[in-house]
Amino acid sequence: MKQKQIQVYRYAYDMSESTWTVHIAAYSAEEAIAFLNKKVVGIRITSSSHIGSVDVFSDSVIKDILIANKPKKKPVGRPPKNKD
Repeated sequence: MKQKQIQVYRYAYDMSESTWTVHIAAYSAEEAIAFLNKKVVGIRITSSSHIGSVDVFSDSVIKDILIANKPKKKPVGRPPKNKD
């Protein structure tokens, strides 16, 4: 089975009379454009380019991603007593 590779795409877009640039990591250009249009509504993409693939993440990036996506632990034991 072929492994998916994360690619980086650059988009310039106009919004509210200003030009913005964003770099998006995604598996495909279509996925990156869909993500951008979902996050920023009412834009006009003026240019795009494929920057390259992501070969490896640094330890600190991996740690931050894992911490951000770590499920919240539920308390173990009895719930606190109601003082009514």
